[in-house]
Amino acid sequence: KNYYIEVLAPGDFLSKKDLKNMNNTSLVLMLHYGSFKMLLTGDAEAPVEDALQQKYGTALQADVLKVGHHGSKTSSYWPFVSKVKPKYALISCGDFSIYKHPNKNVVGSLTHLGAKVLTTHDHGTLTVTTDGKSFDVLTER
Repeated sequence: KNYYIEVLAPGDFLSKKDLKNMNNTSLVLMLHYGSFKMLLTGDAEAPVEDALQQKYGTALQADVLKVGHHGSKTSSYWPFVSKVKPKYALISCGDFSIYKHPNKNVVGSLTHLGAKVLTTHDHGTLTVTTDGKSFDVLTER
């Protein structure tokens, strides 16, 4: 009760050119549970984020953002993240020296918005729990 998942992308508002990049065919989902919202962006990159922020605007606001494409420089487009305004930004990533994720500008933008940025590389498994009113983000380490 009180929860549903909304599929935001891919959608017919994306161009064939945008969808040639496999990352941009990622499912983008908004989890709604009571007053809690979490946006999961898969590997979606800036063209999808731009289309989403144009289509949904401030309705993208979410308590938690699973940051797109491991926090790479190809995603977390400022107009998009500034509409999401997450309290927490969760980034699934490996060793920076190997993958170059997350990008420092992405982390800086999210921090500038007031988000607490947590990465799986630094914090291990990240678990979000909610009762639909409040929420917690638990880390493995």
